[in-house]
Amino acid sequence: MKKKILGVVLSIAMVASMLAGCGSGETKEKDTEKKTEDTKAAKDDKSEGETKSGGYKIAYLNALVSVPYFGYLDSAIEEHAKELGVELQILDGKTDNQVMYDQALSIIDQDFDAVILTPSDMAGSVSIVEAIHDAGLPLIVCNSRVDASVEELTDSLVCCDPSYEGEVVGKLAVEQLPKGGKCVTLEGVAGQEAQIYRTEGFKKGIEGSKIEIVQQNICDWDKAKAMSATDDMIAAYPDLAMIFAQDDSMALGAIEAVKAAGKEDQIKVMGLGYMGDESKEALLDGSLLGTCTQSPSWEGVTALDVAIDVIEGKEVETWYKTECLAVTKENCESIDHGYNE
Repeated sequence: MKKKILGVVLSIAMVASMLAGCGSGETKEKDTEKKTEDTKAAKDDKSEGETKSGGYKIAYLNALVSVPYFGYLDSAIEEHAKELGVELQILDGKTDNQVMYDQALSIIDQDFDAVILTPSDMAGSVSIVEAIHDAGLPLIVCNSRVDASVEELTDSLVCCDPSYEGEVVGKLAVEQLPKGGKCVTLEGVAGQEAQIYRTEGFKKGIEGSKIEIVQQNICDWDKAKAMSATDDMIAAYPDLAMIFAQDDSMALGAIEAVKAAGKEDQIKVMGLGYMGDESKEALLDGSLLGTCTQSPSWEGVTALDVAIDVIEGKEVETWYKTECLAVTKENCESIDHGYNE
């Protein structure tokens, strides 16, 4: 009886093998296609018990890791990634486009699901964006724009409107210093969107006033460089009335130089990007005349959320704009300098 059954089984197996052999090439091709589709479906359709982002691997390519603002942003995005179960890798681009391009190629060679990018400058971002786009990876730009020629190759932008920020601070400067006077600017990394447009916006904000910009200085978002530049400006313009720093860390460097020169009553300092207790203390003691919000925590958290939405095929906005509120001594204690909703 056992021999009979075995014979039948073997016969069926031989027939099945012959039938499969007749269309083996087509079957293999279909199997491969099905496997690819199943793999994609498994990634897209998470079980209800998992978080929407569980298992995702996202790279954050950041040109400005050493800038104080990004201490807040990086902490927020890292904490949010842990909450969501995302594997996040932050790469230090060292404000060097070649370094960042090489890092982009390295990201492409690894199993990442998406990239968040803070470029060093607009012009240098072109090859980086093209490489990431050509690899088919979702790309979210955070904090600073890429070059206009490659904006369409990115999925979304999470950042401020630097021109509007500058205008807000410019108008605040006119209110706080109605008598006007000579003003110098302390600016970020040359060629960055914020460096270009924050001063343009500031100029728009002071139009028609008695404030006159007499010199612009590149300080790379660096407090020590801002302090040194302020020393030089105090020597060059004995009647200097105002300093506009494109971020609060440079403003705090300028304040130290102004205090060292004993000119706190003569020279007023305006900042931008109310982001920490040092800014609040400077506003309260009057050494910082005014600034505006630009929430680093909000930018980091939002960039990660948007990256996950793109991975999952959800519709996202072209631009998630960071809130900008004027901040002075009078309202600084009522405004959250970290996560502004």
